[in-house]
Amino acid sequence: GALNNGSSALNDGGALKDNDALNSDGAVGTVRNEKDSATVRNVGAIPLEMVKDLLPEYEGGPNFNIWIQQLRSAGKVFNLDHSALRAVMISKLKGSARVWLHARPLFITENIDSLVAEMQAVFAPTHNKLLLRKQFEARKWSVGETFQKYYNEKVLLSDPLNMDECELIDHIVEGMPDEQLRNQAYIQCYTTRVQLLQAFGRVELKRDSMQMPRTNVRCFNCNSFGHMAVACRKPKREVG
Repeated sequence: GALNNGSSALNDGGALKDNDALNSDGAVGTVRNEKDSATVRNVGAIPLEMVKDLLPEYEGGPNFNIWIQQLRSAGKVFNLDHSALRAVMISKLKGSARVWLHARPLFITENIDSLVAEMQAVFAPTHNKLLLRKQFEARKWSVGETFQKYYNEKVLLSDPLNMDECELIDHIVEGMPDEQLRNQAYIQCYTTRVQLLQAFGRVELKRDSMQMPRTNVRCFNCNSFGHMAVACRKPKREVG
C-alpha cells in the first residue's frame, strides 16, 4: 500500500527519517526510544520517592502523632493525592506497625483516613490533657541533636495544648539545658518562635558545653559567680 504522508517522512535518499517507522497500517509513526520513555516515567515518580526519603520509618512507638503529622505535611508540600500518600505511608511501616497492617486481610482496600484512625486507636490512644502537658514539658533539647529537631518536636507536642506564642517560647527556652544558650535566648527577648528558630536552628547541643564550668561568669545582681543576672534567682537589686 502507499505510505501516508510519505513525502514528509522520507529524506532525500528515500529512506525513513530518524525516529520514524512504519506502523501496522503502513503509516509512518514516531518511535519513542527507551531513554525517552524512562524520562517520562521518572518525572512522575520523583515527588513520591522524595517523600519516601524524607519520611522516617514508623515501628509502632509512642511517636505516632508526630510521624503522621510529618507524613501529611510532606503530602501537602509535594501535592500528593490520597492514593500516593497511602502508598508512602504503607512503605514506611516497620516492626509491630507492619505486623498490625498485615494482620488486616483487607488493608489494601482501606483509604488512608481509615488506616490512620485505626492506627491511632492502637498506637496513640487519646490521653487526657494533663498527661499531654507532662509529655510536652518532659521534652528537652538532647545532647547530639540540633535545635531545629528539638524545636519541631516541641511545637508538635504543644498543638493539643492550645498555647499562646509567648508561653510556647518560654517552654522552648526552658527546655534548653545549656545555661549559656538559655541566657542568650532570654537576653534577646524573642517575640516569635520563628525568630528563636532562626537564631538557634543550626546549633547542635554538645556534651562538652554542658560540662564547662561557669566560674568565669559573674552575676551583676548578686555578685556571685556561675550565672548571669538574667538568670539570678535572688531578689533584684535596686540600681543606685
